[in-house]
Amino acid sequence: MLDKLAGETHFDRRPEEIWPQLTSPKFLCECFPGIDSVLSADDMSATFRVRPKFGFLRTTLDIAVRFVEKVPPTRARAVLRIQGIGSSADAEVEFELAACGDGTLLRWTIIVRELRGLLKTVSAGLTQAAAQQVANETIASIGQRLPPPKT
Repeated sequence: MLDKLAGETHFDRRPEEIWPQLTSPKFLCECFPGIDSVLSADDMSATFRVRPKFGFLRTTLDIAVRFVEKVPPTRARAVLRIQGIGSSADAEVEFELAACGDGTLLRWTIIVRELRGLLKTVSAGLTQAAAQQVANETIASIGQRLPPPKT
């Protein structure tokens, strides 16, 4: 298992304003870097295909995300299954929302539970750096795609 990744981001919208997007599998997968296509999506899960932009990985990956807990508008937890040719991984994502002034503080955690196949042969430092980059790009994209704050 990789060490857990964690971070926090401030959004200039109240938790109840951003909750619907942060718990929408379709919205989240469209924010993922390298998105190629959304294969399926409903209220609790989505499957999508990405083309990673990492020098050590030239392939397509199918990612399935499924929410296993939603507590509006404060926290949620989802599991991810990443599948590629000769490689796969399982991860868990958890986030908490807290009102912060007129906005929201988003605290997130990602734990990669298992790497299999070719992903297991990549150095832990390189894998962790890649996961951190994907997390940062996804959070930035979420911020750009959120609806404008209510006035």
